[in-house]
Amino acid sequence: MDKHPGEIAVMQSDDPAQWRTMNELMGEFVSRQFTNRERLIVIDEGLDFYQRNTLGIDARKDVILRTARAGGERNIGLMLGAHRPHGIPPLLNTLSSRVTLFHLRYDHDLKYLHDMGIPDEESPEGNYVFRQYVVEPGGTVSKPITARFKYPESYLAQLSAT
Repeated sequence: MDKHPGEIAVMQSDDPAQWRTMNELMGEFVSRQFTNRERLIVIDEGLDFYQRNTLGIDARKDVILRTARAGGERNIGLMLGAHRPHGIPPLLNTLSSRVTLFHLRYDHDLKYLHDMGIPDEESPEGNYVFRQYVVEPGGTVSKPITARFKYPESYLAQLSAT
C-alpha cells in the first residue's frame, strides 16, 4: 500500500477572478517540498492563465512557466492544453518536451509552432487525428507519430460544436 496516495484537485471556472485564485493554489502546490513523490499539473484551457500579450495573469507568480522551467528538478510534470498555440508564451513553448498537435484552423498558429521546431507545413487533417512530437535530449524534434482518437458515439453526442 502506498504511504503517500495521490491527491487530486479539480478546479474549473469561467470567472477571471477565480483563475487568479487557481494560480495561487497551483503556486502552493508547486512550492511544497516532497521527496520521492512525483506530482503533475494538468491544465486545460491554458490560455485562461495568459493575457493577450502572453504575460501571465500574475506576471510575478507565473506558476505554469516556473513549473515548465524547473518542475523536473522537483518531480513536477506539467501538461497544458489550449485551443490555439498562439498566445502561449514563447518561452513556455521552447520548454516543452512533447507537443501534441490536432488540426489548426489558422495558418498563423502553425507558423508559430514551426518557429519553435515543429517541422510540418500543415496540421493533421480530420476529426480527432493528431500528431505527437518529442523533443529529444539533444534538442532535435522527433519525427511525429500520427494517430486518431476513437470515441464512442454516446460520448460524441454530448460534445458541443466547438
